[in-house]
Formats: sequence, C-alpha cells, structure tokens
Amino acid sequence: VNPLRLAAHLGLAVVILAALVWYALDSLRAPQDRGGGAAASFWRRAALLLGLVFVTIVAGGLVAGTDAGLVYNTFPLMNGRLIPAEAFAGTAWWDNPAAVQFAHRMLALLSALAVAALWLHGRRLGVGGGLRVALHLVLAVAAAQIALGVLTLVNAVPLGLGLAHQAGAMVLIAMTVAVLHRAR
Repeated sequence: VNPLRLAAHLGLAVVILAALVWYALDSLRAPQDRGGGAAASFWRRAALLLGLVFVTIVAGGLVAGTDAGLVYNTFPLMNGRLIPAEAFAGTAWWDNPAAVQFAHRMLALLSALAVAALWLHGRRLGVGGGLRVALHLVLAVAAAQIALGVLTLVNAVPLGLGLAHQAGAMVLIAMTVAVLHRAR
C-alpha cells in the first residue's frame, strides 16, 4: 500500500472517530456557553492539541506504510544519533523510513509536551468536574501511549504491541476530543 494513501485513510478514520466521540458527548450533555477570557484561551489550546495529536497519528500511518518502525530500534537516540544522516537522503521525506520515524518521534514529543502544558494550564485555572477528569485521563493516556510506542519500537514492532500502540492512538484522540468538548 502506498504510504501516503495509508496515512490519508488513517487520517479520515481518525476524523470519523473524533466526530463520533464529539456527537456522543453532545448527546450525553447539553452544550454550555464557552465563556470568554481564560475559558476561550483554554479551548483554543485544547483545539491546537487536538490538531497536533491528529498530525502525530497521521505520521504514525506513514511509519506503518514505510515500515519505519523496523529501523532505528533504539531510544531515545536513533542508533546513537539524534537525527540519522539517512533522514536527509535524496528521496521524498514521506518515502524515507529514517525521516518518517524521526518526524513521528518529534511530533510525539511535541504532543506529549502539549498535553502536559494543557494539563498544567487547567490546574492553574482550577478547572473542575468533567473537564478536570478528562485532563487527568488525557495525561495518563498520553503517558501510556509514549511508553507503548517506545516498547513497540525497541522490540521491532511485534504485532501485539503494534496493534496496542495503534489502539492507544485512537484512545488518545478520543480523550483529546473529550477535553475539547468539556472545555466548551
């Protein structure tokens, strides 16, 4: 399968899942006024996090499509280097396993930092109720997803761990949607 088509297919599936989660949450809870100031700022940050998690997952589809998880099975460095020289080989980056794996790693790191930053922002604002629970859950799911991703990589992507990592990505996007939904 062409890696770009696989990533596009995955991206569409993630959009459908996110919409289903959003509408399911809508049916469980009446929408509330988003408010202004700090609430609007929090909502924008949560929306940015959702976009970043989405891009990270699509990059994961490129990892699967190029079999990039089968190379550079060390962490945190890629066979002793932060950025392998092969990442800048003459091929298009989305067809280059070194570049794809590096991009997915960096996006995952940015996503993790963004989750932690949003969690801290929520604590500073003193959010409560369902939003507080959703923030705790997205933080826990993100930590588990990172651990699962590293385990999957260093073990050269055994089927069970690979499937668990993909399922974890779907749970992470669903929890991120829940945070955004609760932040309204």
